[in-house]
Amino acid sequence: MNYSLLTSLLTTICGSGLITGTVSCVSQNKYTTLQTQYTDVAWSRDQLQVEKTVLLEEKARNKESLRTSLLSKNQ
Repeated sequence: MNYSLLTSLLTTICGSGLITGTVSCVSQNKYTTLQTQYTDVAWSRDQLQVEKTVLLEEKARNKESLRTSLLSKNQ
């Protein structure tokens, strides 16, 4: 193998910033992907909180309705 040619090629690629640019681009894409996943998780958590609140309100209404129904039957 011609090490002089290999060294020259690597120097040319590294010197041009091609490798650095590629690493930066890949890192940025991974960061963006992680940021998107974090946002999705946060949205899901918020959505679940809303659904939980709705269910608790519905449970309270049902409980009150049952209580009212039982009171009217006992009278």
